[in-house]
Amino acid sequence: MECQIEKNEHFRHLLLFAFNQGSKAAKAARDICAVYGEGAIAERTARDWYGKFKNQRVSYLI
Repeated sequence: MECQIEKNEHFRHLLLFAFNQGSKAAKAARDICAVYGEGAIAERTARDWYGKFKNQRVSYLI
């Protein structure tokens, strides 16, 4: 069984990658769910992280 914390950290990195590519949060969430299964990440969660990236509040990301 995969550790929830590691999975969430992995998803944050994927979201940061998509953000840096200029992808929208909704598309990033859909892409993650396409690979990891429906409901893997909520669109709202992706939007929240995009907001943090945009405001450069990511010092705790890694």
